[in-house]
Amino acid sequence: MNEEEREILELVNRYETMVEGGEKSWFDSCDLLEIMDYYDEKEEVEKWEEVVKRAYKLFPEDESVVINMASLYLNHEEYLKAEKLLKSFLQTCPSDDVMDMLASVYIESNSNLQEAENILNNLLSKDKDNTRYIYLLAELCIKKQDYKQAESLLRSILRQTPNDEDLLYSYMKCAIDKEMRTLVYSTLTNITENYPFEDEVWLSLATLYFEDNDLEKALEAINFAIAINTEEELRHAIKADIAIALSNEDTFIEESLLAVKYSSEPYLYYEGIAKVNLYKENYKEAIKYYQKALEFENMGVELPNSNFGIIECYLELDEYKMATRFLQKVIQANYSSQSYIDFAVRLHSQGFIKLSEEIFIEFLDDDDEAVSLVATVSLAYIEAENNKLFDGIKLLEDALRENKISDAIYFAMLDLSCRDDRYMAYSKQALRHIITKKDFRNEIATNFPMLLKNKNYIQCLKELLHE
Repeated sequence: MNEEEREILELVNRYETMVEGGEKSWFDSCDLLEIMDYYDEKEEVEKWEEVVKRAYKLFPEDESVVINMASLYLNHEEYLKAEKLLKSFLQTCPSDDVMDMLASVYIESNSNLQEAENILNNLLSKDKDNTRYIYLLAELCIKKQDYKQAESLLRSILRQTPNDEDLLYSYMKCAIDKEMRTLVYSTLTNITENYPFEDEVWLSLATLYFEDNDLEKALEAINFAIAINTEEELRHAIKADIAIALSNEDTFIEESLLAVKYSSEPYLYYEGIAKVNLYKENYKEAIKYYQKALEFENMGVELPNSNFGIIECYLELDEYKMATRFLQKVIQANYSSQSYIDFAVRLHSQGFIKLSEEIFIEFLDDDDEAVSLVATVSLAYIEAENNKLFDGIKLLEDALRENKISDAIYFAMLDLSCRDDRYMAYSKQALRHIITKKDFRNEIATNFPMLLKNKNYIQCLKELLHE
């Protein structure tokens, strides 16, 4: 630690002692700005915001403090507050840096773009090589979907700072335009030829190649990025995505575990690893990683997919008691109703009928009408599959009586009742509603094609059309 670093640390410690209720201490605006920079570099957002607010209260006319306060508003998308603050300052203290910040507010809020353009053109007339102004003007062009101009502006400053992460991210936006995409590839490739150790450029190329499904080139580019700098989450996450797209599950797991080291949300990677193991039928290994993910629920993170994944693993291991016990516990977790229904539909499609039935029963009377309808229709079909066709039809009829009026229920009733000529009265009840729809024939042909050859359906349709 050099002398300057030691002084800043002492300054921060003195500030934190004061905040925590210790000795009173005086800080001038320069001190507070240094403390802001310290917290900003450490990515301690809450502490940075607290210093900014304190500094603005003490030094509302300090230009740098005002710019930081505007940045705070910008972070919270409080664009009008930021604009008001900057305009008020400019009335008494004209400043290019504050004008620059005002242009940023307009661009980020996607408002007053013409005014932002006027500001930037004026600033560039005084300092035509200022990369910050050129960058903002390019961002404005992207907002206006003028990708050709944006690409030209960004390319001109990429030569000076080829490894600037924000600059490269903006430059990749130009590739949305198909005409520009080839030029973006060419520019980035040329940079790697001239500056082969610029890892952010390799990362950008890997991202674009992956988007274009050019997986071999994407893999080559991300390997270069990782070789230059391995200590970063995104590049391992991208390589994991490329690996899974290439059906290389082992590399996916390896890269996901490397990404975990640098991630603030490791449970996302644990879930991914568990899902791959589930797919590979390594059920015990899948349970292990789902459980690793679920450790984060103690911190307030909801992870229904991990819980559902564990249940699925137990079912595949023929441990039905464990699966049922776990399901009862998971239902108490009060995740979104839709997540339970989606899981029940998945279980049903995989042949785990009994457990899916338990979930559907749980949500028959859910407040979410869409969830309740899926549960009702699904249970009706389960009853039919269990040789209880009439019980399934009655379930649908009861739903209609309870005012759950829905085309889905009428279609299901028609489909089920036409399977047995004893239930033609229900077929007519359903079809009487369905034929009022303009496109009912297309819907039946698409979703219930077997009905078109069903003699009960044909007879019922003829009778209704001749009524």
